[in-house]
Amino acid sequence: MAEDVREADLRSLSDQVPEAADGLEEISLPPWFAEQLGPPSAPDQDKHGSHRVEISPSFHLHISLAEDDGANGSLFAFSIWNGSLLLARYLDNHPSFVRDKRVIEFGAAGALPSMVALRHGGAYVMITDYPDARLLQAIERTLQDRRNAAWLGAGKTAGRVGIMGHVWGKDTAGLLGEESTRNGQVRACLRQTGDDLGKVRTEGRSSGLYDLALVGECLWLHREHGNLLQSLHSTLCPGGTALISFAHHVPGCEDKDMRFFMLAAQARQYGNEQPVWFEVQKLLEKNMVCLHREGKVSKQFLYSLTKRSGG
Repeated sequence: MAEDVREADLRSLSDQVPEAADGLEEISLPPWFAEQLGPPSAPDQDKHGSHRVEISPSFHLHISLAEDDGANGSLFAFSIWNGSLLLARYLDNHPSFVRDKRVIEFGAAGALPSMVALRHGGAYVMITDYPDARLLQAIERTLQDRRNAAWLGAGKTAGRVGIMGHVWGKDTAGLLGEESTRNGQVRACLRQTGDDLGKVRTEGRSSGLYDLALVGECLWLHREHGNLLQSLHSTLCPGGTALISFAHHVPGCEDKDMRFFMLAAQARQYGNEQPVWFEVQKLLEKNMVCLHREGKVSKQFLYSLTKRSGG
């Protein structure tokens, strides 16, 4: 009976996410949900509080993560998800996806795929996550970690990277380089958190739509599918691609996860613009050992969305 209750709770887990992201602190998530991601302090955490992550036998990065706050504010960004690792390794094996391209990552957490995009010559990389100081400052620490300089290039990321808080489905003008709006978003985040976000990066060649969007392990938030798609449509150029990496984390909700791609394929119209939709393609399916749970294997998926428009 206890197992049945646990599964019932899991099935309703994603439905507890409120419509407005401002209410994230109200989500009542079962404490054992985090067990799927592994313990907050991973075995490879070093004295600097970062995690050494191997992308390939000859390439690794030191990734800083937000600390687990024991509630929901860290948004499970205190662990490196396999979907992020799969995206990072895929980009490392297919560098043409990012070379000389404008790249944006949503729900970045540790921003591992974005770091790989920088390494392989992304023209500009915008890293976004929920506008919480802990999440954004952890990304900044990774960028400033001198041990990553060998891979990212000492001084070579200046003007090529931005970090910004973004709530899916909300205004994307700041992400597209409209200075007045972007500065307003940063100030709003400062007021909200009361913390010093002076290190949040907004400089550089950051004007215009993006060629590639990266999304790792976000599909379990079923009520946010429409908002995430709106942000993707608003930031990708015509013909732009989104890479979506995910696993089925909530037993019994696999169909709800996959509904994201049904929504993506449906034509949408924003204002007076032409209808837009995404062509959906499955790229790969792979069993991966969970980084911080020895012996546990999860099946990871990678899909691509290509933005189309017209009557």
